[in-house]
Amino acid sequence: MDGRDVVLPFDESQIPPAFSGAVLAPWPNRLRDGEYTYAGDAYEVPLTKLTPTQVAYDRAGVIGHVHVMTVRGGVISALFVWAGFVATTTVVTQQFEGQKPLLTAIDVGHWLAVLVVMGVIIGLFGA
Repeated sequence: MDGRDVVLPFDESQIPPAFSGAVLAPWPNRLRDGEYTYAGDAYEVPLTKLTPTQVAYDRAGVIGHVHVMTVRGGVISALFVWAGFVATTTVVTQQFEGQKPLLTAIDVGHWLAVLVVMGVIIGLFGA
């Protein structure tokens, strides 16, 4: 903006640390059917569907980036990621889609278990 980088750039030959420089914008899936209208014009964006492996990689990167890597730190980071991102977005998205509360509870509980296990495993690598 105004000649300044909004996202810190990295050379193609560099591997940015954690998610530095990455634009994380899953917003197309937040639009009903990937369609919206702005200033009277209709737009359509492609919907993205992440595989479980991509989601796990994303969560592991965040957990590994948030805290000092011990088992305790991994679990604490996992809880913060779950409460601050996964639980909130799952509840909002599924309520918006009209899903049953039981399905939302199952999904949120599933991701809590997954993230805690991931936090323990990542913490073991750092311990």
